Amino acid sequence: MKVSLLLAALHALPAYSLTPSAALRPSPLASPPHASAFVPSPPDTHVLVLGATGYIGGAVTRELSARGFKVSALVRPGSSIPGPNLSGVRLIEGDVTDKESLRSKVFEAPDGPKVDAVISCVSSRTGAPKECWRVDYGGSKNALDLLQEFGGGVKLGRDESPASPHFVLLSAVCVKNPLLELQRAKLAIEADLETQHSSSSKAASREVHVRGRSSYEASARAAGGVAAGGRAVRYTIVRPTAYFKSLAGQVGRVCAGEPYVTFGDGTHTRANPISEGDLAALLVDGLHLPSMRDKALDVGGPGPPASPAQQAAMLFKALGREPEMLSVPLGLLDGAVETLEKLERVLPVQSVKDTTELARIGRYYATEDMLGPSYGTETLQGFYQQLVDEFKAKQASREGLNEEYGTKALGMPPTTVLAARAIQTWEKAAGLFTGQPRKKENAEGDPAATGRRLAAPATAAAAAAAMAVAVCSAAPEADSTQTALGAAMALTSQDPLSF
Repeated sequence: MKVSLLLAALHALPAYSLTPSAALRPSPLASPPHASAFVPSPPDTHVLVLGATGYIGGAVTRELSARGFKVSALVRPGSSIPGPNLSGVRLIEGDVTDKESLRSKVFEAPDGPKVDAVISCVSSRTGAPKECWRVDYGGSKNALDLLQEFGGGVKLGRDESPASPHFVLLSAVCVKNPLLELQRAKLAIEADLETQHSSSSKAASREVHVRGRSSYEASARAAGGVAAGGRAVRYTIVRPTAYFKSLAGQVGRVCAGEPYVTFGDGTHTRANPISEGDLAALLVDGLHLPSMRDKALDVGGPGPPASPAQQAAMLFKALGREPEMLSVPLGLLDGAVETLEKLERVLPVQSVKDTTELARIGRYYATEDMLGPSYGTETLQGFYQQLVDEFKAKQASREGLNEEYGTKALGMPPTTVLAARAIQTWEKAAGLFTGQPRKKENAEGDPAATGRRLAAPATAAAAAAAMAVAVCSAAPEADSTQTALGAAMALTSQDPLSF
């Protein structure tokens, strides 16, 4: 099987973001506050947004500006924030992972206002372990340290307590089952927020949970240096389930007439994702609602959770077509992870470690639920309809829409996109599909849909190699990793996989 064919097949799957079923501890809030609880913040409140050029960070910046806050946005050199409602937003070029740069350009800038609050939406773009700790943990920790030392203050609603600096962190529900470095990094900054504000047993137990689990953590903490100290910072941690955009990875290919790819029958996981607008509104509410002060909040979108099969039904409804499904064995992901883990033991270089972690990320988000209390008004069905209408109006190419709503949704190709790429290759190169399209009804009672199922590959090497190439092509250092793929195939068991 040629690598070029595998790579050509690599463009299709819904991106799963943020949420497992197992819980470390319950959310402190039973449900999010409603819009009726809104209390305007003082017009002179100055908020620094980190990650402002990203999907959620941009929405937060626009929401702050629309509400009348003074807003500064830290952006990479040459970057900009797309969209309306940016009047008066002060763009500051800098690097959130460089504390001294952050200090001189923002917190001690001679021409800049005092920072009263920070909303951190920073996130790794690759999932590579070192980058997760450098960005997700280190970037937010730098801002927290400087806010403690130089921060102003925010009055929370009608609360009579003195104004305090406030830090709002965009985290993820998946930290409650931390099996990946990106989750451990987010959990570590959550713990630091709680610890600096309180010596309670809650914070202490979180530190025990985080520490000693990662070889990357010690270096990340050492790189941040020792905080100078200062006032305790109030905090709000918001943990979304999944973003609408992270479930849009297959829109382009389905609009182009291809089937919707699911693992198994598409009913083994569920999610209630939240829109960028609803999530941005909640993050900004965290600045001034007393009910959100010093708490962590799990949150999902409105309506009941939907399985991948039900999400597919929404997309096909928006298109006005009968659903056509393509079922992929979950064992495909296990084969890829096992192959890369064997390669990592033989060739323990950072590029291989990063690629193996990316494969673990894919498996994690293809097998975990993404659930949280419902909040907001925007629905996934409405989002899909908007994308389909946009596709038809612009007559966008399949590649163009995938570029906008697919692989860039999370900074990496989502798991089902990786699988679809590998599957398309198998279909062309090896004829591994059996039978004709058939009607079937899934276990959750979804409408009957045309579906087909991938036959089990002949060997573990076939499955693992195809998925491993797909993962390698998306890895941070793809070239160096792909040169070692032959070794991965040699290490893979030749016994048939049991799916």
